[in-house]
Amino acid sequence: KNKNITIFVEGNVLITSNIIYANRNTYTADTAPKFALVVKGSIYIAPSVTQLDGWYIAQPNTAAANPATADTGVVWTCHQADTTAVTAAYVSANCRNKLTFNGAVVAKQINLLRSNGDVATAGVGETRGSGNIAEVFNFTPEMVTGGGFFNTGSGKEYKIESLISLPPVF
Repeated sequence: KNKNITIFVEGNVLITSNIIYANRNTYTADTAPKFALVVKGSIYIAPSVTQLDGWYIAQPNTAAANPATADTGVVWTCHQADTTAVTAAYVSANCRNKLTFNGAVVAKQINLLRSNGDVATAGVGETRGSGNIAEVFNFTPEMVTGGGFFNTGSGKEYKIESLISLPPVF
């Protein structure tokens, strides 16, 4: 409760374990935690990670040879952050764990690589708890409650006056 943590990284980040807000049901609008990871590079998420809470931002590194086409500003949902190319065999062997984001993800590109379940065994109207869903994105209330997201360092408190949702809407 009451924690507002923002981490800025210049370079790539590999996330190897879950990042979870504890005791989620005990927060109020004023005590909701906020975690943000802002990366100038790419974010790689290890195959064993199953839940990430917070806001994850991957910005292209403009010092790259061509930031529009380089592997920078990209979120990889199942990758070990090495130079090995992701193949269908790698995904089939390593990317079977469901990954749930509780928060938001912003990137130049998001490579959704989890392969949990398939269309042949999916039922009509499956919920996010289904075993056939590989990646879940839940835009949670703590993203907009309790004031601004980033630490300002100035002692000022900012209040959200307007919230606009643009497509896609979930």
